[in-house]
Amino acid sequence: MIEYVWVARTPEQILWCCHLSNLGLALGIALWRPSWIRLTSLWLIIGLPPWLIDMVMTGLVTPVSIFSHLGGGLVALFALRRDGLPSGTWRPALLYFLLLQQLTRLLTEPGPYTNVNVAHFAYGPWKDLFQPYWVYLVANTLLVTLSLWLLERLLRWLGFDAEHSRD
Repeated sequence: MIEYVWVARTPEQILWCCHLSNLGLALGIALWRPSWIRLTSLWLIIGLPPWLIDMVMTGLVTPVSIFSHLGGGLVALFALRRDGLPSGTWRPALLYFLLLQQLTRLLTEPGPYTNVNVAHFAYGPWKDLFQPYWVYLVANTLLVTLSLWLLERLLRWLGFDAEHSRD
């Protein structure tokens, strides 16, 4: 966070879902809040493929980014193994992102480096395909909803369900 606020002078970058999810995961573990762990873990895991695609497309890879995404994803899996993932966790995870995205839209200006959480326009190659923004918002929300639901089902099938948690 220091990198964004003092070094790069882009404090809006703190609002990225991955950063806030890492913070929420850490607080959830420290304060023993399984619901925080579950909600943020879904986002840390589901964010890995888009992050990897972005790294390949832009070539921009930083140690902080690797630690935040890969490290956060691994910690999330370990925490989920301990606490389990009850059915329906995808719903509050979806609400979390939708609220965060709209809060980000309120607090940031649209720009090439300030489209945090795709709050102002579609990302990269999708930008020209989705006009106006609300069309992208609807399509993205449907895709995110399906992705969260599928991720929850996959993780539960892999043994991360609450019945198999390791307390």
